[in-house]
Amino acid sequence: ARSCALGESALRVSARAAVVGPNPDTMRVLHHLFGHLTRCKDISHLVSQRQDRDLTTFERLIVEWHLAVCKACLAFDRQMQFMREAMRRYRE
Repeated sequence: ARSCALGESALRVSARAAVVGPNPDTMRVLHHLFGHLTRCKDISHLVSQRQDRDLTTFERLIVEWHLAVCKACLAFDRQMQFMREAMRRYRE
């Protein structure tokens, strides 16, 4: 998976952030705290794991934060959800 660049304009979670854009200071703090945990490789691993187990609150936050800014990982997450649903229907 490709790595996404987490920069000042990357996080657009709330409606206000989508319009105004994130505070650059907040982005620096978030990237400092979580940047090393948000590599696409690590996120795809967590997305796969959440098919088999409940993620911790921290893991869920990291995944959701990353999926909000990375289209490649979001596509992978949707593919995993699709495959899980297809397997569930196949078993029925």
